[in-house]
Amino acid sequence: MKSIKPGFTLVELLVVIAIIGILVGLLLPAVQAAREAARRMQCSNNIKQLTLALHNHHGAMSSFPPILTTGTNGATFSTQHSWITYTLPYIEQSNAWNMVRFPIRPINDPYYTTSNVDNSALGNAVDQNNLPVSRVWIDTFICPTDPVGGIRQPETAGGRAPTNYVGNQGASVNFTAGDGIFFRNSRVRFADITDGSSNTFAISECLRGDFNLGTLRDNYVGVRNVSNAAIISTCQALVPNFSDRGGAWIGGQALNSTFTTNRPPNDVRVDCWGPSFGSTNFVARSMHPGGVNISYCDGSVTFLTSSVDPVLYSFMGTRNGGEVVTQQN
Repeated sequence: MKSIKPGFTLVELLVVIAIIGILVGLLLPAVQAAREAARRMQCSNNIKQLTLALHNHHGAMSSFPPILTTGTNGATFSTQHSWITYTLPYIEQSNAWNMVRFPIRPINDPYYTTSNVDNSALGNAVDQNNLPVSRVWIDTFICPTDPVGGIRQPETAGGRAPTNYVGNQGASVNFTAGDGIFFRNSRVRFADITDGSSNTFAISECLRGDFNLGTLRDNYVGVRNVSNAAIISTCQALVPNFSDRGGAWIGGQALNSTFTTNRPPNDVRVDCWGPSFGSTNFVARSMHPGGVNISYCDGSVTFLTSSVDPVLYSFMGTRNGGEVVTQQN
């Protein structure tokens, strides 16, 4: 009698391979979703810690942290320190805080509004007192979902450590006099937030640029030196010319420190900046599917969908607009 060795037929083998393929196809999205949920939770926790740091700063200094700049526009608009610099003592970064060098202010000029660039937070060829601290990488300032968020910035791209978290400038694109919480030389107090701290945004996310215009929508690009940043259509047909959003957490320019609420989160239109540094149209952006993490001035954090009502979203950006709002996710 002929002996027959047991084994799979070709059809059976193909069926097993197909089943395994289906199972893998079902499992991978679930794994990716679980990983993104963890990343989004970490991002939310970062924003929570930074918002609590704002409260601690207010308790110690009677106001939210300022954004210090000098001059008004053009060459005299020298960057000093972003609001996020002042959170360092309250997020267990005292060593970095002790490295920060602040400008020597005239007695009668508490906001240091001269055109002198000495002690600039970003440093320059003459004075680089803050260059060492500007290169300190701080995980609390980084969203793990940003595709370039975990890439440490090379020296050729400026050599400074970035941030994915920016403060609420308000619905206005006027960085020199925003109607939100953070703008040029701002020192907003809880008493100034007459719309209510639970109805006013504090911090949200930005996508970090990678200093490479060739990557375009892979992370972030924008248009600088437009004729009017308030009219967003003016820069949509223009070629993007900057990709360094969030490139230096220490820097006080709006590029590194604020977002506006005149457009909803993740608006598909590119951001505008101009005609001077005092006019900015930057929206909150993230790579979290469907929206952004955002905090309110009362300390609460929520995930806000990109489909939020744009009018209500705009209202939530102002600190004293007097609007009647109903919070949405």
